[in-house]
Amino acid sequence: MRGARAAALFLIVLIGAAGCGHSRWPAKTLGDGATINLKPIVTTVDRLRKMPRPAGVDDRDAARVAEERQVYRVDADLLRFTLASDGDIHLAIAQPGHPQDTMIAEIPDPSRMTGAPNIYRLAVARTRREFIAEFGTPVMSTWKPANREVTLYGPLFFDLLHGQTAGLFGGTPTGIEIHPVLGITISAASGLRGHNAIKPRVGVK
Repeated sequence: MRGARAAALFLIVLIGAAGCGHSRWPAKTLGDGATINLKPIVTTVDRLRKMPRPAGVDDRDAARVAEERQVYRVDADLLRFTLASDGDIHLAIAQPGHPQDTMIAEIPDPSRMTGAPNIYRLAVARTRREFIAEFGTPVMSTWKPANREVTLYGPLFFDLLHGQTAGLFGGTPTGIEIHPVLGITISAASGLRGHNAIKPRVGVK
């Protein structure tokens, strides 16, 4: 019995180490020195969901590849959010009007973005403050419904695949995410019907 418990504990630790907080961490938090094109390309959740998983992103220490070095602007429905164990605010977003077509976006804790240039850390810090001011402080292991229209700005990131597909997490089979979210515009109207947005204060343009 003791051996089984030890094996189970090891498995939990192993799974945790393979999760978002550790997979390609320097690349994920823009601490790997990769140059990011900050001029946003306008796209959609659907288009990003169809983007194939590129080569070179399955190594735990892989740097950002070409597809991950570009900022995108995405209009989406924010369905729900939670606080991940690594401090990231995990957003489940969807193609507007299609709640089944989801993907992940994440707002990291800027204090954990070790090695990232200040311009990115400041943008993430401002984005995180604005998000919390609007929706409240997220709670770990608790999903809070949002149901608001948002516009997100940030580079792509292909996370290691660790069971985050669909469900509450809203991940895609390719592991594509917007990470880190560098800027956000939140609709002024409650729910997913209004299109009147507050003036955007984007962290990086």
